[in-house]
Amino acid sequence: MNSAARPRASRSSAGMLLGALLLVATASAAGPAPRDHLVFGFLPIVSPERLVRRFAPLVEYLLQRLGVEVRMETAPDFAEFLRRTHEAKRYDLLFTAPHFYYLAQRRAGYRALVRVDLPGMQAV
Repeated sequence: MNSAARPRASRSSAGMLLGALLLVATASAAGPAPRDHLVFGFLPIVSPERLVRRFAPLVEYLLQRLGVEVRMETAPDFAEFLRRTHEAKRYDLLFTAPHFYYLAQRRAGYRALVRVDLPGMQAV
């Protein structure tokens, strides 16, 4: 396949991040108590520093659109991320892999809002 026919992995970060938007939201986010912030949990696929560099534009976009502070959070490893997702229901929003989404949906009631299917990145 020539490079002109293939989607480019280097699309603008804003466009890619917009496509990755609000990947999973839990029903608890719509609970009765108003919140002054949302916690956006990211699967620990790279270092926290790289997650911040990659997704800070998305977090800023959400702040502007929602009018609520969005705090980025990850976990030290996959096991802790799953525990925080399933048991603690710590995250209001998730950026996770498709196979982890299935567990988040079944165990904690998260629902998929957007799916990312780009070269080098698949997420729910």
